[in-house]
Amino acid sequence: HINADDIGQIVLEGLRDIDDVGYLRFASVYKEFQDASDFEREAASLEGEPVSSE
Repeated sequence: HINADDIGQIVLEGLRDIDDVGYLRFASVYKEFQDASDFEREAASLEGEPVSSE
């Protein structure tokens, strides 16, 4: 039995390594982004910048 959350995490990790745009698009749905600041925070984490938890 495989948990759907586990599959989502595997997909996120894979996309993060190969396709930033694909990662952000998938993450926006999987992590239920609510506004632009969620995209900014996730994009910053892709670039290795410190991520604030505002």
